[in-house]
Amino acid sequence: MGGVILANVNTEEEIQTIIKEDPFFINKIAEYELIEFTPTKYDENFKVFVNN
Repeated sequence: MGGVILANVNTEEEIQTIIKEDPFFINKIAEYELIEFTPTKYDENFKVFVNN
């Protein structure tokens, strides 16, 4: 089983803070891999998140 956390952050420290608050991290039942990417196609409703 897997999951995804999408986050629009400026630093790795910001995403680490988010991960540390995740219940799966707190209970040590998940592993995390950070993959940085810039979306090129997205629904218009997500524009506010992509262009921050």
